[in-house]
Amino acid sequence: MAINGALLYESSSGYFLVHVKSRELISAELTFPENWLPLSNLDLLLRPIDWSTYSIYRKASSKPDLAFGSAVEILKKSLAKVQLHYYPLADEMVANSCVESEIMCSNIGVQFIEAHADIELSGLKLQDPDATVQGKLVPLKGQGFLSVQGFKRT
Repeated sequence: MAINGALLYESSSGYFLVHVKSRELISAELTFPENWLPLSNLDLLLRPIDWSTYSIYRKASSKPDLAFGSAVEILKKSLAKVQLHYYPLADEMVANSCVESEIMCSNIGVQFIEAHADIELSGLKLQDPDATVQGKLVPLKGQGFLSVQGFKRT
């Protein structure tokens, strides 16, 4: 349910709001020519699996003046740099002319979402992430292989 542009979710301690502040694609900081990477035989045999990971960090006591917006900008810049070395993660799988899946490397970029949530960590069922984390605090994957979301508790 949406309330004033924020999404309302249920948790073990009641309800919480998630307000998405921005949504953008972060591309590699340097461009490279488009190319295609074939999948291995093992990749072709296994079904695609969507998986999620999330990390929770304590606010840095060594840098108390580091605002959340500054941390988000650092994360975006780092994401643009790391894509130079792991560029297939910023692209998408498509079928070639023989109807086999390949990775089309064209620097599409990684989906980055900045959001704010009004919930304490103790209100989340971290032992059952599908209940309160998946699709709420961890984004559902858009295009490509990777999606990143930065959250601040409000």
